[in-house]
Amino acid sequence: MSTTETLVAIIVPVVIILALLGAGVWIMMRRRRLQERFGPEYERTVRSEDGRLAGERELRSREKRHDDLDIKKLSREDQERYTTSRPAPPRTTRSGTSSPSSRNPSTR
Repeated sequence: MSTTETLVAIIVPVVIILALLGAGVWIMMRRRRLQERFGPEYERTVRSEDGRLAGERELRSREKRHDDLDIKKLSREDQERYTTSRPAPPRTTRSGTSSPSSRNPSTR
């Protein structure tokens, strides 16, 4: 075997291994970022979708939709108007019904 063939036989596997390690680190970092951004919603989505990859795909899709929104900061007057003119929505339980404490403030 020539020197060139020996170098190729050594360098190619090393490059492949480094590429695989890099891809693995990238996937782990992306997963961790999703977990940190979505918190408990990450686990719920992964469970409800068809596996971890499908769940993460759904969360990335949500991120993209959110990034595509044209969100503008409200002026101080508008913030005050919305917070004082609209009652807070009733809190609901997991079954979707109003909890007793949300219907009657005196039971809290």
